[in-house]
Amino acid sequence: MQNNTEKGILLWQQIRKDDLVALSELYNLYINSLYSYGMKYTRDSDRVKDCIHDLFLDIYKYRKTLSDVTNVEYYLYRSLKRKVSKPHFGKLKIISSEVSTMNIPQKEDSVEQVIIKEEIISEYSSRLENALYDLPVKQREVIFFRYHMEKSYEEIALLTDNTIETVRTIVYRAIKRLRANLQKGV
Repeated sequence: MQNNTEKGILLWQQIRKDDLVALSELYNLYINSLYSYGMKYTRDSDRVKDCIHDLFLDIYKYRKTLSDVTNVEYYLYRSLKRKVSKPHFGKLKIISSEVSTMNIPQKEDSVEQVIIKEEIISEYSSRLENALYDLPVKQREVIFFRYHMEKSYEEIALLTDNTIETVRTIVYRAIKRLRANLQKGV
């Protein structure tokens, strides 16, 4: 069974040979992760979708002149980031895409207890979102890859053009800053 990296490279080669089915497969392989990644930079879901579609239209348009890539995922993330980051798309923003969910209330929980739990979770989620906004873009990006996409330090280093040690340092500093901001009540 092929992993996504191998499959991506194979599909990329087929696209360069004018195989439009391969383009569709590549789109389906990466659409969800690209959408999640794009949403880290803007609150506008339609903008992210437009940028992803523009990216794949560009791949289609320039398919005959595409060069070989060793990591299609890296290429797609970089290209999407560039498109979303264009000045006419406004400021880069990041939001927390996964909000903590409450456990199903036990029978012992009163309505008041359930409401209090929901308010606590809502407040914490809001504080976490604000703390994420406070991070520099590079730290937000690395945190996204590490904890949302569950990438290894090696994969993040490849995706961000950094050394593994640099990625570890960025993650450490981001977490340290998040903790400090959460304790301050940002």
